[in-house]
Amino acid sequence: MFCGFSAQTILDPMYISVFNLFYTSLPILTIAVFDQDVSDTNSLRYPKLYEPGMHNRLFNEREFVFCSLHGFYTSAVMFAVVYGTFIYGVDETGRTISDYAFIVTVLAFILVTIVSVQILFDTQYWTYINTLALLISITSYFVFTYVFSLLLKDTYYVFLKRAMTQPCFWLCVLVVIVLDIIPVISRRFYLLIVSPNLSDRIRLKQRILKANSAVESESNVSGLGSYSNKKPRRSIRSGYAFAHQEGKCGGEGGVYFEFLGPFFFFFFSIIF
Repeated sequence: MFCGFSAQTILDPMYISVFNLFYTSLPILTIAVFDQDVSDTNSLRYPKLYEPGMHNRLFNEREFVFCSLHGFYTSAVMFAVVYGTFIYGVDETGRTISDYAFIVTVLAFILVTIVSVQILFDTQYWTYINTLALLISITSYFVFTYVFSLLLKDTYYVFLKRAMTQPCFWLCVLVVIVLDIIPVISRRFYLLIVSPNLSDRIRLKQRILKANSAVESESNVSGLGSYSNKKPRRSIRSGYAFAHQEGKCGGEGGVYFEFLGPFFFFFFSIIF
């Protein structure tokens, strides 16, 4: 009903043809090559980590339906927010900005941004190559928009520049990112806290051991000082170690908060 039943796609064929090739391929390839949910030592120590793959728990009919619903929800939110924002939009000079090329440019930028943010949360193990691939993915959108505008004599790059000067554009991008990412992150937080799998528990154990080793090294360094500095350092160490002790409810909660804290901070900073 929005295209007059003409079969006109919302995105230009140029964006569709290069989306998987340039905009999203590198970050996904770096995840496939470099990402690791647990350390190499634990991957050999716990053979049950390979059971989900053998029993198709990560890719089955249920996961396919969930991914399809997620894709429908994401696309519906993107289109509804952008269409509702710019369908009757004008800039500060009173010029209309609600034409097809403008909305296509905004939608393409938001789509690349959403995919990049999703990949950011899917990455468990960060390297310089992952970071570089993510930056290249976002930068490639601007590069190819400019190149195709020159080669095909289109005005997408001009509309992109106009859009990025509008405050409503950045507010629209922020709203779409929050609405699309919150359900995914909420589901993962729920599964991590209520029903963690073996990989989640091993990662938690790794963080506990890392925190304990850091506390022990700090204790060894503090033991080289004078006696007056030892007593308060021992009291701090004992409280910290007890809060992160394996098997204690309080300890696991502390490490869960340490693991989830950056994500909560990210969303609260966006909202406020």
